[in-house]
Amino acid sequence: MFRIYNMLFLRAAKMKQFHKYDFKLFRSFDDMYQRMKEKERTVGLCRLCGGYAWKWNKKTPEIPDIQIENTGIWWNQQTQGWLRNLDAKEEMGSIYTLAGLDLNYAAVVIGPELYYDSDSGLIEVDLSHFYDKNVKTKTSGEDIKRFILNTYAVLMTRGIMGTYVYACDENLRKYLQQYIPLA
Repeated sequence: MFRIYNMLFLRAAKMKQFHKYDFKLFRSFDDMYQRMKEKERTVGLCRLCGGYAWKWNKKTPEIPDIQIENTGIWWNQQTQGWLRNLDAKEEMGSIYTLAGLDLNYAAVVIGPELYYDSDSGLIEVDLSHFYDKNVKTKTSGEDIKRFILNTYAVLMTRGIMGTYVYACDENLRKYLQQYIPLA
């Protein structure tokens, strides 16, 4: 778990191999989504999860909340019992949905609210893609960044058998390749 935090907070020294743990970085969200669905069919309890980088579209429920590459995803429609709901397999859970829960496989989507600035060598926040109103109104600057990084660190530690990671920002994916093996 500390290795995840070190990676996100730019303190990691090198890639760590995890024996008997399926930890992979994907270049394509669609590929990660398909792999997660395969794992759901074979071992169960596999879900997509992400930070608050997309609005919840409650006014038009027939339109997916999240569009990444060729795939439309809805945010979780419920919090209680979400893992037991068979219809929820196609939904994305948030940090609040997964609080205290473990999955066999967590497919973590790092949204466009985080990006890697190649010039400064830092992971930065784009607040125009951050939609957690409670955090955004009560927190600022480095505290928001720390909250977002902690959110992703927690999501990346939800998988018991494995964790799949996709970062929307290409530069962030390149940075993460130093620490997470490519799928």
